[in-house]
Amino acid sequence: MDQSIETMSTIPTRMYEAWNRGDVAGFFADFAEDVVSAELEGTIYRSRAEAVTAHEELHGTVMKGSQRAPGLPADHGRPGVLRRRLAQNQRRRSSVAG
Repeated sequence: MDQSIETMSTIPTRMYEAWNRGDVAGFFADFAEDVVSAELEGTIYRSRAEAVTAHEELHGTVMKGSQRAPGLPADHGRPGVLRRRLAQNQRRRSSVAG
């Protein structure tokens, strides 16, 4: 097997392991510093640092303790996060308006 292909094939496992440890910087370690990436709903990150910062917030709150496994889809798009936040805000509003 070509060494570069062999090296690249280890990246997903490193990403899963880092995510499962709660190591967001480790999850993005193999991304280029100047990467441009996008979430499914359209949020665009224009650097690795920007992606790490955004995901650290998620990993510290609504995704805390989440796990990833090879072969399973990465179902963590922001729409789900936004739905939960909207539901939380709705509960807060209804408890305050009394």
